[in-house]
Amino acid sequence: MSLADLAERGIKVHTIRNYGDTAVAEHAIALMFATCREIARMDREVRGGTWVPHEGVQLLGKTLGVIGLGGIGSEVLRIGRGLGMQVIAWNRSPRPGAPLVPLDELLTRSDAISMNLTLNEQPAAFLAQRNLRG
Repeated sequence: MSLADLAERGIKVHTIRNYGDTAVAEHAIALMFATCREIARMDREVRGGTWVPHEGVQLLGKTLGVIGLGGIGSEVLRIGRGLGMQVIAWNRSPRPGAPLVPLDELLTRSDAISMNLTLNEQPAAFLAQRNLRG
């Protein structure tokens, strides 16, 4: 359900700045681990009675691209660095001390990307538009 649908029904949605940023960032990192180690696939195989070892991808030394450095994106950046990843970022406005690069460079160099944009920016359209310009 969209924010417009909620507003039509008289439901107010409030954003609470910095609330849950770390929890959401940790979840994003957990999903990266799950993807790199094919956890869902391995779970299905084991439950189906088959054990097939998979090599997986190690995140150490890989490049993590962080799109959007609000509260969540900044936490993803911090955690990625703590994992030993090379972290680069793109943000609409300058962030002193952040490893900012142009978006096209981030999309080219990154092994994994965490997109942390608010819903009103329509993230899929945002990336599609940038990709067409490149």
